[in-house]
Amino acid sequence: MADVLVVDDHPAIRMAVGILLQQDAHNVCGEVDNGVDAIHQFRCLQPQVVVLDIGIPKLDGIEVVKRIKWALLPKSASKS
Repeated sequence: MADVLVVDDHPAIRMAVGILLQQDAHNVCGEVDNGVDAIHQFRCLQPQVVVLDIGIPKLDGIEVVKRIKWALLPKSASKS
């Protein structure tokens, strides 16, 4: 199925989400607890799906989404 990056600052939530995803045949390719690491791991792992908590340290989930979206834009679109 899908490669998934799980981002949450609570270890128990990351574990529970990971178990549920694996039960549904998804591959948890990474887990992180803050926004800065989320962006780094997104670039390195290139997951198909990111399960993202909004209230995380260093960069909140909204800012992470904005930066991931910016990273995914074609280069010509990002210059406008």
